[in-house]
Amino acid sequence: MPQKKKQKQKSRDADATIKGFEYQFLMTQKRLLEDLKAGKTTTFVIEGAEDLDVLSTNTELQQYKYYEKTRVTNSVLQKPIAYMYCHWKKNKNKKFKYKIFIYDSQQSDIKLTSLEISGILKLTNAKKIREKNLGEEKLPENEVSVFSQSFSIEKVESFQVEETAVINLVSNALHKSLSSSKCLYLPLISQYIHSIAIRESIDDRTISLANFLSHIQKMDTEMFRNFTKCSTNDDRLINAFVSQMKSIKKSNSHTYSYVLRFGRLWKDRLSADEINTIASEFAYKNNRVTNKPVTFLLDFNLKDLFSLKKELPQLSNQVQH
Repeated sequence: MPQKKKQKQKSRDADATIKGFEYQFLMTQKRLLEDLKAGKTTTFVIEGAEDLDVLSTNTELQQYKYYEKTRVTNSVLQKPIAYMYCHWKKNKNKKFKYKIFIYDSQQSDIKLTSLEISGILKLTNAKKIREKNLGEEKLPENEVSVFSQSFSIEKVESFQVEETAVINLVSNALHKSLSSSKCLYLPLISQYIHSIAIRESIDDRTISLANFLSHIQKMDTEMFRNFTKCSTNDDRLINAFVSQMKSIKKSNSHTYSYVLRFGRLWKDRLSADEINTIASEFAYKNNRVTNKPVTFLLDFNLKDLFSLKKELPQLSNQVQH
């Protein structure tokens, strides 16, 4: 029986630990999406000096704590505060801000005075951290007072409430429905944040909002491409185009000019291969419907048009040879 109890407790501890990590990454997504919505140009380090480093003129080092079934006490706070204090003391000239975001079972709104922070830093584990990192045996009260001006604890909401907030942010940022934001985009963004967090170097764990937005847009493009390919086979559509155009050859084809116009929604589906396939039915030797070339009108941006323009000659050369 004792062994079973021990295993059960271990399982609960593991669940709490996993949820704590997931909460950290959820809140990381929230901060990135909030800054993206606000039109900021922030740069972040995921798993930097703290859980999330928000780099700016007043860099914030943020840590997230989630205690769904327990209450936060000074004993729990001593390690994170001690490590932040040590970092501050080594980087006084950089004007960093230190924040701990906490949710606990009591939904506590914790405000610590300089005197209370001093008391926490004198606790056993905090003292060991200070001695190891700073060689500091006696705590200088005047420095704690200065540190306290750069330190704060912020109250946050439960996992479910914050997850709903992030889903809404995803929906607003991507202009997607709430259901697709929850079921598709949120997991993919979460996976992206996780993949950055496990990278080895600080540089590789640093991400700008521009890069974050670029990844989301690329992800959106890939999802659209995959969806359209699954829902409608492009080959069948192209065959339909060609068949319709060829059917006109029964009349005097010399009186016809073939023009195909593709709107912006096609930029992720119409590749150089598809253009070459259509054109080959009309232009290549022994495969001519008309003596007039097919004209393609593409309402794409310049980057996509330039990319197609580079690929098409290569495909044409392959066919001719």
